Amino acid sequence: MKVELVMRIRDPKYLGRTLSRDDIAFEVIPIVGDGVIWNGDWGVETCIYRYMGPDYVEIGLQPCGADGVENLIAAGWTLR
Repeated sequence: MKVELVMRIRDPKYLGRTLSRDDIAFEVIPIVGDGVIWNGDWGVETCIYRYMGPDYVEIGLQPCGADGVENLIAAGWTLR
């Protein structure tokens, strides 16, 4: 099953946009409240929601500020 990580952006400049990644595999799919490690150098993000689709799971992580968007894109996240 495909897992997509999603981060909302807290800034009017990015209104309606999110950051996402779907290239990370999990042995156990995180649930709300779990810590999610997507890169060992970045620490742990908390899962704030989980949406189960027919063939994928969307894991919502804590929102980020506009100042972190460029660094996250450089680390492999996609702006959508």
